[in-house]
Amino acid sequence: MTQASFDEFSAAAGKAISEAGVQSLFENAPVGILRCTRDGVPLLVNREAVRLFGYRTAEALLATVKDVPAAFMTPGGCEGARRLFASPQGLHGEELLLLQPDETSIWVQASTRVTVPASHANQPGSPLSQGDDSAGLLDLFITDIAARKRAEDALRQANLVVELSPVLLLVWEMEQDWPLVHISQNITLLGHSAKALLAAGASMASLMPPEDVAALRQEVQRCAAEDSDKFALDCRLRCSDGTIKWMETRITLLPPRPGLPARCQAIMLDVTSRKLAESRMLQQKAYFQQLFENSPQAIVICDRDGNVSGVNRAFEKMFGYEFTELWNKRLGPFIVPAGLAPQAEEMTRRLSQGEHVAAETIRRRKDGQIVHVYMLSFPIIINDEMEGAYRIFLDITERKRAEEQLVFHSFHDKLTGLPNRALLLDRLRRAMERAKRHGRARYALLYVDLDRFKLVNDSLGHAAGDQLIQITSQRIARLLQPIDTVSRLGGDEFCVLLDSVYSREDAERVARELLQEVEEPVELLHRRLQFTASIGIAMGDLQVDNEEMLLRDADIAMSMAKERGKNTYVVFDPSMRSRVQDAMRLETELRRAIAQEEIVAHYQPIVSVADNVLLGFEALARWRHPERGLIFPGEFIELAEETGLIVNLGRQILSAALQDLASWCTVHPAASRLTMSVNLSARQFMQSDLVEQVRQAVRASGMPAQCLCLELTESVVMENAASARVLLERLKALQVRLAVDDFGTGYSSLAYLHQFPLDSLKVDRSFVQRLGRQDSDNAIVHAIIQLAQALRLRVVAEGVEEVAQLEVLQSLGCDAAQGYLLGKPMPAEAVLRLLAGLDSETLQLRHCV
Repeated sequence: MTQASFDEFSAAAGKAISEAGVQSLFENAPVGILRCTRDGVPLLVNREAVRLFGYRTAEALLATVKDVPAAFMTPGGCEGARRLFASPQGLHGEELLLLQPDETSIWVQASTRVTVPASHANQPGSPLSQGDDSAGLLDLFITDIAARKRAEDALRQANLVVELSPVLLLVWEMEQDWPLVHISQNITLLGHSAKALLAAGASMASLMPPEDVAALRQEVQRCAAEDSDKFALDCRLRCSDGTIKWMETRITLLPPRPGLPARCQAIMLDVTSRKLAESRMLQQKAYFQQLFENSPQAIVICDRDGNVSGVNRAFEKMFGYEFTELWNKRLGPFIVPAGLAPQAEEMTRRLSQGEHVAAETIRRRKDGQIVHVYMLSFPIIINDEMEGAYRIFLDITERKRAEEQLVFHSFHDKLTGLPNRALLLDRLRRAMERAKRHGRARYALLYVDLDRFKLVNDSLGHAAGDQLIQITSQRIARLLQPIDTVSRLGGDEFCVLLDSVYSREDAERVARELLQEVEEPVELLHRRLQFTASIGIAMGDLQVDNEEMLLRDADIAMSMAKERGKNTYVVFDPSMRSRVQDAMRLETELRRAIAQEEIVAHYQPIVSVADNVLLGFEALARWRHPERGLIFPGEFIELAEETGLIVNLGRQILSAALQDLASWCTVHPAASRLTMSVNLSARQFMQSDLVEQVRQAVRASGMPAQCLCLELTESVVMENAASARVLLERLKALQVRLAVDDFGTGYSSLAYLHQFPLDSLKVDRSFVQRLGRQDSDNAIVHAIIQLAQALRLRVVAEGVEEVAQLEVLQSLGCDAAQGYLLGKPMPAEAVLRLLAGLDSETLQLRHCV
């Protein structure tokens, strides 16, 4: 109800109420009317007011409702009603939610106005004569707007559905650039604001790429020409960030309006994902076609009936058929060999059941040539229906040949073509099984090793060594029966399995023949040379069921033949195994001893020959065994060298020796003048971090580097003189001293010796112990001393055990000596007692220790 209509109606109602005979108009008015006191007490109501307040009769309403504003108990309703009653002139158009007695509510529009003067209200016959005669009375007019509210709610819901839906609604006028006149709020899906776009005067031309605007104009013109008002197309809209969205669009040409531009309405749905999917699908289809055509693997496509519907170039090349020869025909008769037809049919059956089938098989080319292929077949499933199948063929013919070669080389030696260790052990295992079945071992194993083979490689080169191995393998094979097996285990080692010998004598006879055959001269690099071999024999034994053990027994026997002077054979005896086991046990114990630092250093004095002054000590390793007591180096140093344990052992001795020297100096300061000699083994000398090991050991002890003397044998230094010189110079840069140990027993080259940064030479004990017996013995030591003096090196004689030896050394001008005559190796605590008995100034020994 508008303000004007309300004023007209209220004026008419007031006039009707104040006049006689208008009771019916009051009662039947479509608007609820209440006359109330200013405090809200109802005095008079009509029928519509009774209905709206939810009562059956006016009497019930007047009897119950004592405060009209309080009757609007819904949230905000009571407050709004009180505003109506509080206004001095009355209010119009308050929308309130009226709470009815049954707790339902109804939307009403309420207005108030001040009543007519009290003198008019008291006229006889007037319905208002029942009220209070106060001029402060109010008339309340309420109109049922529930239907309108429902319509508004429905409209709001409809708008909400539109705004929340992915569908975009645009309306534009058919003028230049197509200015937009309506944009749905969900334009926010593109990052825009409808309000901002309309305020800025946005147009379709500003939202769409030019080519899309042109396409849309063309469609609008076509539609108009065909007298149609609807069409559809896909076009693009720009997002606020500049990206593009594809929209599926339905266009409606709106009916024309008099004097106004024509309009178009567009309903748009974002189909960017679909467009991208379609683009990807087209792209993938193109990729697949290129992959299919250019794949190096042969591919054929069959339809649901198994007929060929496509082949690629690789297939045509592999099998020699062109697509036109195979199209719409079964593939099997063309490429499946006759004998493999059942296998091919079984693979087809499995494929028809939806399985992926993979197999290595053979197929036939058009020219009849057989090719090995790896074939992979899998069904083409579309909408849960099998529409055909792919078959992919990979030519593995070369791989098969390589595998055959690999299998051969897995069991044969590449250089000689002989069976290798794996094949030998397999045949030996079978010989053992036959022996058990027959209850008698009729086989023997001969382990053959060429003597001094390393010399051939070192002097003549590896090519000559390989030639010698080939010649030897041919000679051994020539002596054997076809039932026997000759195998190359590696290097210069061969093994012969005699698979039918009846006695030890038979095996020994073959061994002698082999020795004679190997000893025959050979031509290597135009040189006529002779070689020998050492052979170990292990006889077949029913008690031995491990082929590795029998091979090991033959190896042990061969090692014994080497020890007995080479060029001979030895038959294995169980006692030999005990010897090897003892060596293995010793190695295990030695590893434990090094790990638990049971190897300790004992120290032998080094004394000046001229005045008996203590110059230093040599650190010598001793094994403090928990059960066997003190073990000397002769029993374990060689084993430590062979196993590489000497590296950790040497590092421990070096560190312990320097630490002990440092501790002696704290008790006897004069000990700082002493040197500590420590041996470096060949294995240690080859360590890449040797210099760093020495540097760290010296630094950890706190002693000056000059107090350390590193001793190396001639063979270690001269084995690779050039690299040894570099390493010695790096050690010398640390300021440690360097000595050549056991001088005279190796193969020193004087041309190199003077180039090394050495400090001293140590004469080997074998020369010292013969001093005073023959002039020639004295001459050798004298020559060494003169050589050292010429090179400005100090000379130390080892192994001095007799006074006569010491006297000769004095006469020859030797600098220093060590040996049992001057002092035995002693533990660190004994060295402290020795130092305590010496003059702190001279450190001179008063007698032999």
